[in-house]
Amino acid sequence: MSTETITPRLLVPYDEARRLLGGIGRTKFYELIEDEALVRVSIGRRGFITAESLTRFVESLTEPTDGDSPPPQEAANRMGATTTPASPRGPSCADDVNHSANRNG
Repeated sequence: MSTETITPRLLVPYDEARRLLGGIGRTKFYELIEDEALVRVSIGRRGFITAESLTRFVESLTEPTDGDSPPPQEAANRMGATTTPASPRGPSCADDVNHSANRNG
């Protein structure tokens, strides 16, 4: 029987960090680094994200506000999540036309 203890990973490569965050895109991932929501470190030419900052970020999405961290919806908005109230009638063709018009100008 081995007496080795398993040491948790402290640094996570970029691709794995993106996967752990639900497969977010590269642009959003780099925005989170730029906004300092994730902590980036380098060893040589390789870039990593600290496991601690990944955990802290995910917890900020689900924790109630304590005054120091943004409200969960604000944190979710930083991830690009949006919520819109559902229509009691459900989506309609007119909704599709309105969204298309808004996108086109």
